[in-house]
Amino acid sequence: MVHSFSSELRGEYIQQLEGDVFDLLVIGGGVAGAGIALDAVVRGMKTVLIERADFASGSSGAWSTLFHNESRQAHQLDMKWHGEYVKERLILHENAPHLMKQLPLLLPAFKVGMFGRHSFGSKVVERISDLARKEKRKHLSKKELNRLAPLLSDKSIKGAVLYQEFWRDDARLVFDLLKEATRRGAMALNYMKAETFLYENGKAVGVVAIDQLTGEAYKVFAKKIINATGIEADTLREQDRSMSAKTIGYMTDVYMVIPKELLAIDQVVYLELDDKKLISLAPRGKKVVLSLTDSDEKDKNEREVMLAKINQTFQEVQITPDDIEASWHVKRPIVIETNKKKHEAIRKNDWFESASGLVTVVCGHTTGYRLLAQQILDRIAKKAGPFSPCETDTVTLSGGYAGSVDQFDNYKEKRLAEGVQYGISQEKAQELVDMYGSNVGAIYARFWSYKKQARLFGLPPVIFAQLLFSIEEEMAVTPADFLVRRTAMFYFNKTEALHVQEAVFRYMRDRFNWSEEQEAQYRVELDALIKPASR
Repeated sequence: MVHSFSSELRGEYIQQLEGDVFDLLVIGGGVAGAGIALDAVVRGMKTVLIERADFASGSSGAWSTLFHNESRQAHQLDMKWHGEYVKERLILHENAPHLMKQLPLLLPAFKVGMFGRHSFGSKVVERISDLARKEKRKHLSKKELNRLAPLLSDKSIKGAVLYQEFWRDDARLVFDLLKEATRRGAMALNYMKAETFLYENGKAVGVVAIDQLTGEAYKVFAKKIINATGIEADTLREQDRSMSAKTIGYMTDVYMVIPKELLAIDQVVYLELDDKKLISLAPRGKKVVLSLTDSDEKDKNEREVMLAKINQTFQEVQITPDDIEASWHVKRPIVIETNKKKHEAIRKNDWFESASGLVTVVCGHTTGYRLLAQQILDRIAKKAGPFSPCETDTVTLSGGYAGSVDQFDNYKEKRLAEGVQYGISQEKAQELVDMYGSNVGAIYARFWSYKKQARLFGLPPVIFAQLLFSIEEEMAVTPADFLVRRTAMFYFNKTEALHVQEAVFRYMRDRFNWSEEQEAQYRVELDALIKPASR
């Protein structure tokens, strides 16, 4: 079995860093960096990506990102912007149908507020629906709403509008982008920090990279360098002495998970707080994901206000902080310009180039990652060519090799039946197909081949198969890489994650021959992640 993106081959990849000049060096292993790496290698550029921690460990570590929630800047009524993002959503849905999940979206119509029947916000959502190939929508009377969603009890609700919502797991998008990029010839390394820049005649021509696992230093040279480090981007800009009127800030989105039995909804629902912040409620299997946009980290009462709004809106629902099974936050980068208001600074993704040639990219809206990469690389390719034009609008991502969007449901049914034949439960098989798409066959193969080994390490065969796949196909190095960033097990199945945690440590310790110090370090890292996730 050939593994092109294996953590066990990481040392071999590192040895290839020195002795050659890359066309492109991407610093940052989130959605922006991964998208740029894929676009570049498809064009024919010799590409390397390095990430100081694990892939998808920063702003791209979101799970259950909602399309309309990401488009909450609708108050600006920039229809060209929304049109571009609807198009990008359609492209991603076609190229990675397993990553885009479709759910009904219910917008309660209040007397006043963002989602009133004739409100500014509801009209924008309706316009977005028009842009998206005339997606179906339906206006519901109070009686129709009561039949569809009887829990909605707020007396100020006069009806609702039913739309279509799309959600995706940004972290899984990162790994599928990277797998596709490395399959096509790019190199990607996690735990490799860009320590300092190397210059010739005032131009950035490379970096000194430090392997965070061994402490070894390597010189990496490239004709062009892109800084895609999210909210940390200004750190590299300061090293490059290229700070300007544009600085990188961030907005915080908070996510919480509760059992669906406490809030039995089948549609995505948006609610608005008095301060205009937006709450989304999204069913996901046996859970419901609650999220709050533009959270104030200093406001200790924010969670209580959010839960109070939900309890007020839904009949016979009384959710308390003790009901929250997991929580996490995501800091999304934004560009802040001098003398501009915050809402003006976050309208679009952005990129800019310094005198040294360092390109800094800010991708606060993940849906637009592909278009942003295209814009940047069109500029680079024009100067450094000849390279092929951008083709990523038709490039299938890893896991998406299941036919067209229209064929995916049939493909999924066949894969579900196959999983059941292997002895996997219907529920678990569906979870695997949703997570891995056409790569689920590699999970099934490992499940069938390594049952005995799984039992030796005290792991359920399905989880052992996922662990092997994460190590051999997604460059997982630590237990946190597997339990949090590649599977979100600690977010959506905390009980199982706690049950298998020690067995995962035992297997990875034996396979990678960790020292006691390394194992202790990885335990500290996992504890730091799961403590907030277990609040």
